[in-house]
Amino acid sequence: MNTDLILQNIDRIVELDSEEAAFFTSLLRAKSVKRKQFLLRKGQIATDTFFVNSGCLRVFKMNEFSHFLYLFSTSSAPNFG
Repeated sequence: MNTDLILQNIDRIVELDSEEAAFFTSLLRAKSVKRKQFLLRKGQIATDTFFVNSGCLRVFKMNEFSHFLYLFSTSSAPNFG
């Protein structure tokens, strides 16, 4: 797993030394999601934080009539979700 993008985004907020960066990256797990696959469904509780390494992520808020786009994130911008 390439963690460079994640560390670059973190470095914009706080600078990690090499030991801290190594510890942090040791905690990460890669998860590949295919197009139109869901990370979470209605009623599920998020227990993870996601970082979009490539592609895009859409979050929808649903009501009884339709879907509303709530959040859109791409890999070309800082993107924790």
